[in-house]
Parts: sequence; structure tokens; C-alpha cells
Amino acid sequence: MWRRRRDFLSQSRGAKTLLTTDMSDIKYQLRNWVYSGDSNVRCGDGANLEIFQYTAPDQNMTPPRNSDVGGHHVAFCVDDMAAAVAHLKAAGVKVLGDPTTMTEGPSAGETWVYFMAPWGMQLELVSYPDGKAYETKFEGRLWDPRG
Repeated sequence: MWRRRRDFLSQSRGAKTLLTTDMSDIKYQLRNWVYSGDSNVRCGDGANLEIFQYTAPDQNMTPPRNSDVGGHHVAFCVDDMAAAVAHLKAAGVKVLGDPTTMTEGPSAGETWVYFMAPWGMQLELVSYPDGKAYETKFEGRLWDPRG
């Protein structure tokens, strides 16, 4: 399963595989979980992600919603929202609605949309090519993958 996740990120977001540890023949066991390997991928010039999966006899296969305790998602910053959404749709990825552009508040100027990974996790595209509104009134800056 972790290989399919790595391949999905490579195909949908252009992630490059940096390192793969295949332990499928070893079946490393930690507590009650079985770990069979991982891949470390880099998304553009940004973050490295470690993609892996545990299996366990009592594993819950229902992914949490973003609003659930323990819910989560990963966001990818893109320069061109329309092109990124078109790329996902052309690859058969389920995009959840149309991009939403924030017009008020500290995040005004940001556009976002969620999409679904094949394993049920919500992922997000975000874009703020001209920055966010808070930047005009605040000396500090949130980390920005654009540099």
C-alpha cells in the first residue's frame, strides 16, 4: 500500500522518490503492528514526506474526517490553482468541489480546494500568489514554500 501512496504523490504532485526501504520480506514487527517498508519523497523544492503503512489485526480502515479527533490533511502549495486542479482531474483524482478564494480576514488572497487520495485521506491545494492579507499588517511571516 505504501508503494501506491508514493506512486500517487509522484504522479499527482510530481514528488521525487529519494529513498526507499523495502522490508516486505522481513516484516518488521513493532508492538502489535507490522511495518513493511517506506519511501521518502520530496515535493518540488519543499518538504520531504515519509510514506509508510502499518498493518495490525485490529486496524481501523476508516480514515478520520478532518473534523474528527486525530483528523488531518496535508496541503500542497501551487502557483497556478486552475492548472493544478486540471492536472488532478485529468489523472482521475477526485477533486472535492471548486476552488474557494478567501476574500476577507487574514487569509484573504488564498485559494484552496480539497482532493482525495486513493487511500481515503483528504489532501489540499493552496495558492496565494500575491500573498495573504495579514502580511500587510504584520511584521512576521508564516513559512512560505515559495521562499
